Amino acid sequence: MAQVFTSQIRSTRLAFTLCVVLLCVSFIPGVSVAQSLCGDAQPKEVPALIQEQLKGDVEGQANLVTRWLGSGQLKGAVDTSRMELHEKHNDVDQHQIDMYFMWVACEFINSDRNLSGAEKAKAWVQVRSAFPPQSRPPIIQQQRPPTDTRGDDGTVTRQIESKIVAETTPAVLRAQVFAANLIGIELCQFSPITSIMRCNRAKARQNSAEVGLGTPQVDLPVMLRIRTLGQPVNLSFEFST
Repeated sequence: MAQVFTSQIRSTRLAFTLCVVLLCVSFIPGVSVAQSLCGDAQPKEVPALIQEQLKGDVEGQANLVTRWLGSGQLKGAVDTSRMELHEKHNDVDQHQIDMYFMWVACEFINSDRNLSGAEKAKAWVQVRSAFPPQSRPPIIQQQRPPTDTRGDDGTVTRQIESKIVAETTPAVLRAQVFAANLIGIELCQFSPITSIMRCNRAKARQNSAEVGLGTPQVDLPVMLRIRTLGQPVNLSFEFST
């Protein structure tokens, strides 16, 4: 009888410990069971009634557009779909249509079980870049032309200096970089108040890398350094918050 009671206590303790571990993991930044690539559950710029009005048509166009991922026809497919949506829903603000269209396309990519996390991120950059700049909410603006520094080991470090222009200070600024010969990336920001340069680094995996910088300051320069073996090949990058 005592052995049964002891076994029950151990089982209870094990279950409690497991629950505590799972609860702690759920509050660790960057850890989630099904972390979304697309940010908020719904685009805040588009009212729920407008989303409901657009839903069927936008889902159909997003499904068509995502079939052109990785091809040179993607931008043309996006432009055609945008034009059809704008004409059919001419009583809706075009910016709202574009924002909802982008979000639905991202959800299609995010739910594709045949793509890895890196492939999903790269596909989303391709789709987002196919939309005109005015359709994308500004996060960061490049301040100077990129500069390249060649190392003695044959590597090239490309530095891109930008500035955060988001309306509110983001909790984290993320950079995603893709290149066929990518080695690693670094995201830095210098504070003139503390005279400290804060940097975070990430190594490349499968020709891509992602790095985040916590509590960045608006209106202060942000440096993205991209290290490749030789001159960058098929380079693309994207900032997000």
